[in-house]
Amino acid sequence: MSNSLILNSITKEGVDILATQQGEPAWSKELRTRAWESYLKKPFPSENDPAWKKTRLSLLDFSRLSAKSFTPLSEKQTDSGLTDNLIDHVAKMGGLVFSYQSQENSFCQVELSAEAKAKGVKLVAIPQASKEAPEILKQFEKNAPEAEDDKFILMSRALFNCGGVLSVPDNVEIDDPFVFITNLASDCVDGALFPRVIVKVGKNSRIRVVNHFTSSGSNVSSQIVFSNALTEIQAESGAYVSYVEVQNYADNVFSLNRQFNNLQKDARIYSLNVGLGGKQIRADIYTHLSHSGSSASVMGVALASSDQSIHYNTVQDHQAPHTTSNIDFRIALRNHSVSCYHGNIRIAKEAQQTDAYQSSKNLLLGEDARAEAVPNLEILANDVKCSHGATVGPVDKEQIFYLNSRGLDKTTAEELVITGFFNTVLATNPIAGVDAFIQELVASKVQSSNK
Repeated sequence: MSNSLILNSITKEGVDILATQQGEPAWSKELRTRAWESYLKKPFPSENDPAWKKTRLSLLDFSRLSAKSFTPLSEKQTDSGLTDNLIDHVAKMGGLVFSYQSQENSFCQVELSAEAKAKGVKLVAIPQASKEAPEILKQFEKNAPEAEDDKFILMSRALFNCGGVLSVPDNVEIDDPFVFITNLASDCVDGALFPRVIVKVGKNSRIRVVNHFTSSGSNVSSQIVFSNALTEIQAESGAYVSYVEVQNYADNVFSLNRQFNNLQKDARIYSLNVGLGGKQIRADIYTHLSHSGSSASVMGVALASSDQSIHYNTVQDHQAPHTTSNIDFRIALRNHSVSCYHGNIRIAKEAQQTDAYQSSKNLLLGEDARAEAVPNLEILANDVKCSHGATVGPVDKEQIFYLNSRGLDKTTAEELVITGFFNTVLATNPIAGVDAFIQELVASKVQSSNK
């Protein structure tokens, strides 16, 4: 199906081959090379570093991992079997970028609604971005936040091979969500995937975005597959972005997701991050409130079972006065899974009249499950409203007993408890159909892990 070229390893030669295979111009190849050279200079993080606690980096062996270039396809290839039925829940879309990688094939495709086209929206797949959206790609590379301090972000900027670029003009409102789906087939062996999503929203525009990471197929290899995803969202003055990210990879995937939200004056973002699948889930979410009046709500739910490990790191960086942010994460742990949540509220001296809140709640459903919540505050202004809270505790056995006494088995009772624990957050999601989709994934995971 595809003429994808397998890179021998994660190397400088691999960067060159990827750029050449995708027909990128010299400037794009230069940006990749520069990121790779910076990547080589950075030391590999240690699991003893507090910032990487409970992130099992020892699972990764880059000497055997390989990546692929992606071939753009014009014919439709997506179906519900490849998307966890997400498309059935959001049947009407503003646009779709679908990226698929299996052991033999890798391809991407783009669909854009007539309404979005008429309003001047641009949506392109990453393999074509350097040719069809060069100015946007250059802008995001030039303004890359904190990239020089992180080895994995630099790796992603050197090797990104799928995903897409979404550009929305000023004064545009589209209710139907733009959907990005990345499917890493579970038959992949020694694979490495580098999804990248860039969203630029013009002044006073309003859009909705769903970014879904999933696996298809049933033959899961015991060897670890690596996914290093980078999402960058820029909301211009007065813009409002609703963003939902769902991570539901197979059990052999090491998933590393980075999200950067950059908000201009009076811009707003709602971000919901859902972690369900993968051997290791690591997600870092940086929100920069760089202009007055900007506001962010960053929500999260995660469910881990077996020996899964989850690590979330959120940063609310208030750099301007009259900014607000709200963080609410809920993590449920079963069996002997572990999690760590690090939250940091930064308030600059100039950011007077800031209102910031951070909450992390952790529910333990297994006797060997372990959770850690570490909230941090860095406040330099003297006229602010800032608070945080964190809880870690076992499930209420009386709740389980009550549900059992009403005829529900233990698995179904746990499913209801977890769903109720998550619902306070999921109910805030403004994208129709996605909350029901997430609840189905949660129920499926609880039921399957008890078989």
